[in-house]
Amino acid sequence: MSSAAAFLAGAGEQHYFVTGGWHSTSADEGHFATHWVEGLFDRPLGAPLSDAEYNSTTGDWTRTFAKGTKVLFNAVTKKGSIAWGS
Repeated sequence: MSSAAAFLAGAGEQHYFVTGGWHSTSADEGHFATHWVEGLFDRPLGAPLSDAEYNSTTGDWTRTFAKGTKVLFNAVTKKGSIAWGS
């Protein structure tokens, strides 16, 4: 979840988040369903309320979205979290 939090903290229009490579040894090679992360790609964010804000004391980047989702990513520890809104 840390990589998704980092992405959401800095994402802009026309930015896309993907996980894993687009190759597989299965019969579903290259199939979209093999790259879907349940509970991550199917949640509504709404527009960001502002750019991410940086706290130079803690190393935290924070950002809030219109549907109530709040993102935190710490640039020092490289750990992040997403508190999903409605």
